[in-house]
Amino acid sequence: MRTAMEHLRFVVAAACVILALTSVVTLGWSAAKAIDLVRLLVEGGWKSDQALIALLEVVDLILIATVQVIISLGLWELFVGELDLPEWLTVHSLSDLKRSLSEALVLVLAIKFLERFLGSSAQDALAYAAAVALVSGVLVAFAAVSPHRPGKGGP
Repeated sequence: MRTAMEHLRFVVAAACVILALTSVVTLGWSAAKAIDLVRLLVEGGWKSDQALIALLEVVDLILIATVQVIISLGLWELFVGELDLPEWLTVHSLSDLKRSLSEALVLVLAIKFLERFLGSSAQDALAYAAAVALVSGVLVAFAAVSPHRPGKGGP
């Protein structure tokens, strides 16, 4: 029974592969959005805020795909085995992964706010800003109180 339980950690390997595949799909989705952005610009869309919103959507998807890769690699290192990664990308605990996810979510929320700000009324933008500020504040507070491994460098 003990051996079976010890090998149960390899179930996470399937989740890592699935997450890695979805990151590739998300990058493909961002490429399709980038092509739409170029088409919009060529057709004169550079004169409106719609092009900026489309650009922010591309950046947003790339950030989400990057977070998917980070989580996939981190889960692999935690449950399956060591990978040859830069020190700043090495994960030693679930807290490290949660902190990375929290930081990325704040960026995604900021981009989503800008998209909403450019495409909505002032009242809607203000309500959305309050919601983003609340959620971002909680995520920043969470990252601040989570155990931090000293000496972890990187971007």
